[in-house]
Amino acid sequence: MDALALPIQHDLEALEACLDSLTESRFRQVPEVSRYLIHAGGKRIRPVACFLACRLFDPPHPGRIHVAAAIELLHTATLLHDDIVDQATLRRGRPSANARFGNQLTVLVGDYLLSRATLTLIGLKNFPTLEVFAQTAKAMAEGEVLQLGYQGLSNLSPKGYLTLIFRKTASLMGTSTGAAALLHTSDPKAFKALKAYGVYVGYAFQIMDDVLDYVARSDGFGKERFKDIKEGKVTLPLLLALKKAKASERRFLENLLAERAVPDGAEQDLLDVLERTKSISRAKRTAEAFIEKASDALLPFEGHSAVSSLKALGRFVIERTR
Repeated sequence: MDALALPIQHDLEALEACLDSLTESRFRQVPEVSRYLIHAGGKRIRPVACFLACRLFDPPHPGRIHVAAAIELLHTATLLHDDIVDQATLRRGRPSANARFGNQLTVLVGDYLLSRATLTLIGLKNFPTLEVFAQTAKAMAEGEVLQLGYQGLSNLSPKGYLTLIFRKTASLMGTSTGAAALLHTSDPKAFKALKAYGVYVGYAFQIMDDVLDYVARSDGFGKERFKDIKEGKVTLPLLLALKKAKASERRFLENLLAERAVPDGAEQDLLDVLERTKSISRAKRTAEAFIEKASDALLPFEGHSAVSSLKALGRFVIERTR
């Protein structure tokens, strides 16, 4: 990720200053809560994708910093709200904002960030970008409602899973890169290509996040292992395992999901089922297929030096370990 960030280092530095400025308030709890999560060590992958896509155009639009900041504020607001819904106690290896500041203050600051992001885009006077942003915020809220309806249930279909992660993750990644086109050109083909690239990368990012929930070791920086099952979430590895599992294995998996717990004695049994059904490797192949589609989406820009950076971002999504 550090190598990817080198060509856009100045943009990323400007982003940090912009985020601090946008979260300033005479009510001290607003910056305290919002910056607690904003500066908690996130990957900034959405702004990175936005800035790399902006490099396809010359010169890059000066409004790109505020667009990336608005996207990051929307992302942060959804994380604040999600942790309340999930009753999460940890985020990025430390107490979640709701655990530290309480649900009431956390949800209100999340609302503040959403409004601040919207006002930021209004200030750019670029209606197409604002419209896509609003549509994405709506889709993300729908995704959380949809996920809530499936909690603890094992009847989610593969199609339903993709619908869910489009709304939760892929839509915002698509907006991050699609906005780069909207800032620089009125060509609908450029917007369609860059949005498609981002959506495909977003699909792969979420699938790999779901894979890492099972295979990554808890190291104090990533999320808690088996957190998805503990929150009653059916993700692609579990979905694939349920489809291929023997009857006894299926009962075992469904019981873990219903109980929202993975006891110490059940961890290895769970991993054994995932291994026997090849669910982890099949999920990874699905993510890799989306990255191939993302690369194909960049064909209209083939030959531009920034394309290699965008393709490298896709490889990072697949190869990351947390």
